[in-house]
Amino acid sequence: MSIIMYKQRHTSSNLKKSKVANYAHIQYIATRPRVLKNQGMEHGLFGRLDTGQIQYFSDYKEIAQLVHGNTGEGVTMYRGIISVSEETAKELMLTNQEQWKRYVERHISTISSKNGIKREDFAFVCAVHNEKSHPHIHIAFWDKTQADRVKNPYVLPKIPNAIRQQLIKDTFSSKILDLAKEKDETVKSIRQITNVMIEDFNTSMQIKSKRKYKLFSNDYYDNEIENSLHFTDKLLNDISQKVLDLKKLLPQKGRLSYKLLPPECKVKTDEIVDYILSNQSDIKILKDSYIHSKMQIVELYSGSDDYMGMQTNKYSNEVDKLIANSILRMVKAVGKAEYEQNTKSYLAEQILYKIFDMLQSILHHSQEQLQIGLKRYGELSKDAKKELYLKMQDKGFEH
Repeated sequence: MSIIMYKQRHTSSNLKKSKVANYAHIQYIATRPRVLKNQGMEHGLFGRLDTGQIQYFSDYKEIAQLVHGNTGEGVTMYRGIISVSEETAKELMLTNQEQWKRYVERHISTISSKNGIKREDFAFVCAVHNEKSHPHIHIAFWDKTQADRVKNPYVLPKIPNAIRQQLIKDTFSSKILDLAKEKDETVKSIRQITNVMIEDFNTSMQIKSKRKYKLFSNDYYDNEIENSLHFTDKLLNDISQKVLDLKKLLPQKGRLSYKLLPPECKVKTDEIVDYILSNQSDIKILKDSYIHSKMQIVELYSGSDDYMGMQTNKYSNEVDKLIANSILRMVKAVGKAEYEQNTKSYLAEQILYKIFDMLQSILHHSQEQLQIGLKRYGELSKDAKKELYLKMQDKGFEH
């Protein structure tokens, strides 16, 4: 393993799940356990969306929504990760968020230039995960001009390797020069350091201390960089079986909608909804965030505790029924013959992605309503506020 690990992946924007997966990836890197958080915040996302200084973002959800929208417009979102050993992090003074931020400021141009993206067109967000034995930083980046032109998102394997080598060269240049002198190589400046010399240095450091530079396996970093929504095998197997059991009970003809289901089908559908919300935390977080957003709108014109409780239950039931209808639409689209063993997990995964995408969409809509309300309500009387609120309530959701 390398003294500095760099891995890079991307998701093609033309895949159906890419918008949701990229949104979830931003959520994951910003909020996962052991993330180094922004001061006074519950997440650790920072970066640069335009030219200028790197900034700490106040709301990671706004960035996730931006990434979601970019993907929908055909922009390829790239995911990078830089990792070092715990000992190397101490040596380089990468022990807190501010130090990692300075490291990114010094080296982010390497990632942009090697990927062929001009500095003024390069946008990125990142978060530090302070894992004890392998501290690392996730960097999600994109070309801001890509929506205006066609671009092949394929990245040659040599590009991440070139980035890794450049990071080692720029980070350990003095040590590489010292090693060259030991080997009687005539090297006087950093410009004369070759890739062979970089790999010789990398190898020598590993030989000197195998334990020090024994980072996690490639599989670990592949999982880290791909992580967005986490679906366990048990979750997917359980959902696929529950969906198959439901499909056997569903009417063969007629419109398939939750409110029109026979009682026994409603019970089975409710069981699936409850199981998903109890076992998939990302989806549960989206549901809770949506309810919170709607209640913030309600609170703008106030109300009794009983009324507030009633509204909370209303929005909770609303989300549950929306999830139920998402499940039913997927069940209707899938033939029984397709529920073979090798496709069960895939179909269950698609159901979860559809639910996540739907919840993310209604949450964004609710947040937009809240911003409108915050601008308008302050100038209105209590009765006028209530009238405006009633007009703003969502219409058309099928329960």
